[in-house]
Amino acid sequence: AAPVAIQMAGGGQMVVPGGPNAMAMLKAQEAMRLAGLESQDGHGQEEIEINDYPQHARWKVTHKDTVAPILEFNDVCVTTKGVYVKPGLQPPAGERKLYLLVEGEDKMKVKNAVHQFKKLLQEATLEDDA
Repeated sequence: AAPVAIQMAGGGQMVVPGGPNAMAMLKAQEAMRLAGLESQDGHGQEEIEINDYPQHARWKVTHKDTVAPILEFNDVCVTTKGVYVKPGLQPPAGERKLYLLVEGEDKMKVKNAVHQFKKLLQEATLEDDA
């Protein structure tokens, strides 16, 4: 099924593998997370700051066609958060530079997905330099 992009509370966007109940499941998980009811036993999450990468690299790791295989293989979700801040400037008060939040029920799968996202960023940056 096609990936689904959903706006999350807090302003981020989450792209997940699609399916008939994907949207309802995501909204329920986000509500549970915000209420502090989600189990944290094996749950993993990591952040990757993408603000200072070239625009093409940022696009690559936020475009659903590119990230769908990573999400499906690792069974994780990714949320784009923060705001883009031009080089040499500071983010507005109460904001953070643009970053990805990778979350999943298995810490090792989250780590693997983060590794794959970082590899995509590096490859896209090298493409820009070439």
